Amino acid sequence: AEAAQGASLLIHEAFCTDADQQAAAIRGHSTAGEAARIATQSGVAELVITHITPAFHANTQPLIDDAKLHFQGPISAANDLTVVTVATP
Repeated sequence: AEAAQGASLLIHEAFCTDADQQAAAIRGHSTAGEAARIATQSGVAELVITHITPAFHANTQPLIDDAKLHFQGPISAANDLTVVTVATP
């Protein structure tokens, strides 16, 4: 969280939902909820989650819904080659 302090945007891996936290931890990954909690602690304006398990590639909404429980700003999911525009302050 410290490295993201003052950032407008946090791009964070979110392998799965919090319901699968144990599976994520075993593999050394974060959940969408963990990414969102870091975004909140960091005070960033926007969160983009990426490096998503294939089970969620077709529908990332469960990950976004999970993250919304812990972060109030805009949240989106990115795949390879996704372009994100960052607003300048």
